[in-house]
Amino acid sequence: MIAGLTAIDIIAISSFIGFFSFTALAFKLRNRSNTKEVYVGTVLSVLLIVNLVGLGALPFIDYHKYTYPAEQENTYQEVYLVDSNGKELRYDTRAVHPNSIGQLHYHLSADNYDEAGEFFLEQAQEHRSELMTGGPPETSWWTFPLPSRNYEWNVNELNEYDDFVAVIFYEVTMYYENNSHEVQHLDREIYHVTTEDPSVVSEVNHVS
Repeated sequence: MIAGLTAIDIIAISSFIGFFSFTALAFKLRNRSNTKEVYVGTVLSVLLIVNLVGLGALPFIDYHKYTYPAEQENTYQEVYLVDSNGKELRYDTRAVHPNSIGQLHYHLSADNYDEAGEFFLEQAQEHRSELMTGGPPETSWWTFPLPSRNYEWNVNELNEYDDFVAVIFYEVTMYYENNSHEVQHLDREIYHVTTEDPSVVSEVNHVS
């Protein structure tokens, strides 16, 4: 046994090298009548085997239906805005990078949340002005759809809110059923608040 490597590691490395060696051999013998059939049949067989036994054999790991078993819980963050009347509105992630919210706790220290909150508030106000004056941001046919947990504002919704004065960061923990992707329940707690008027936030009927 190679020091520091498990049997699974050795199998994975061997399969990776073997795949490209087998591909190179098939290319060299490409003029033989049955080379294509043997190559395609072998690759499909390996794909079937690694899916049946749950073995992540490189490079076939990327083709697994479920590469890794689902975690029993998942923690991410949500951002809400608060207007001067104490009403909450979920953040429209088009105001910033769509993937910059859910993983905030991986990228920010506790000391950076006030700075991030000020940035999010400024971007939200700018994005709101754009929506109110010119409609939604332009998108093109090659634009990827937003992640499922993201949220988008519309003009009618924005008309119900006064000026935004605070940003609330919630930490959400989602619990799944055993060996399932079905949500059992979730917990949502306030992680950080950025505001110049704490009295407004204290009157908010927070989401649950």
